[in-house]
Amino acid sequence: MLVVSGSPDNAEAINSVLRNRGIAAHCTRIATAAAFREHAGIGYSLAVVFADEDVDMLPEVLRVRDLTDNDLPVVSCRQVLDPDVLSADIVAGAADLVVLGQRQRLHKVLEREIR
Repeated sequence: MLVVSGSPDNAEAINSVLRNRGIAAHCTRIATAAAFREHAGIGYSLAVVFADEDVDMLPEVLRVRDLTDNDLPVVSCRQVLDPDVLSADIVAGAADLVVLGQRQRLHKVLEREIR
């Protein structure tokens, strides 16, 4: 799994949620959307993008994914689950939107997208 975030804590939080639910996943963190270009075709099962860190982060990851004809599911992670932002992220091409603080939903979404 690829985690796009400037914070190592975010990658650890994602890994912890999965591990605590019995899912063994290795999270590779990259700090920027620009670094995503180098990882787009490597064969990850899922990308989680901490979209609130940079307004261009999610659109850039989705653009690169689409340019590489990659079917990698991309999940947007935000501070707050706002219906309008959820809709905008889905329309842009994200598979879903999650919030770190809503761990049950986070787990279910990630589990669904990994399969």
